[in-house]
Amino acid sequence: MTILREQARALCTDDEYVLYEASFGKPLEGLSLSELRENIARTRRARDKFRDLAKRQRLEQRGKKEPSGQTPAQGNDRSEQKVTLFQQTLDRFATRLESLEPGATDGLDEVSD
Repeated sequence: MTILREQARALCTDDEYVLYEASFGKPLEGLSLSELRENIARTRRARDKFRDLAKRQRLEQRGKKEPSGQTPAQGNDRSEQKVTLFQQTLDRFATRLESLEPGATDGLDEVSD
């Protein structure tokens, strides 16, 4: 499922949205190798954060884990959407890195949950 810009704007904080927007068109083409690598690292951290959050929420919903707050998680749709959004963003950054430096993405984990 592809996340549209309007959906991304509603899902993301301002900083997350800036990172998302940097993965398209001219902003993406204007990134230096070091900026591109930094954006890949930031995107991976965000994806992993929301993947772990979605997993925790899923376990709480099923009663397999104690709630971390006062009440158990009621749903994790937004967290799952953010995982998808940041995986797609990471894929765009990785594709750009590969076009600039063939073989550079060999060490990147491109596993999508």
